Amino acid sequence: MQHTPRLLFELEELRSLHGMIIEEEKAITIYIPIEFDRSIVVKQQLLDIEPLITIKIDYLFPFSIPDVKYFDKDIQKIYKVHLVNELKELNESSKQCLICNKKHCIGCVCMCCSTIICRNNWNPQYKLVQIVEECKKFINIKCRLIERLHCKKIQHKFLKEIPIKYLPIHNYL
Repeated sequence: MQHTPRLLFELEELRSLHGMIIEEEKAITIYIPIEFDRSIVVKQQLLDIEPLITIKIDYLFPFSIPDVKYFDKDIQKIYKVHLVNELKELNESSKQCLICNKKHCIGCVCMCCSTIICRNNWNPQYKLVQIVEECKKFINIKCRLIERLHCKKIQHKFLKEIPIKYLPIHNYL
């Protein structure tokens, strides 16, 4: 595969993030170890796994979207959130949109549609490092959403006498 100066620069950036790069005949596969927030790290230590993001680019990069996976699962499937109300509530309690970091956001309803690797959002100016940073950010947001949802379920189950609307414990996570 022919390397452009831009691709060489981006691969060097990923090497600085301790990425492992495997060059094949028609594609390049990049394995990048990543670190997450505390709750995810504890789960990974229990399972004795190292979190890896896998990025596969073909000869059309940057004009084609890279294939991004997290533990062999398509990253956009991980981004799909059926917790839209929880995401809105979390954004309101944070006083800004966690996805785009704007104070007043009306467009970020879903993480999979807001990501830079969505085919409607991709453009050749995006770098591979930006994809890695976005993966960290979005997976941390999703974990936070799930923690809040679990907190609500626990409160509903064990503290029935105190309704969630009067004592929203999940807002303190």
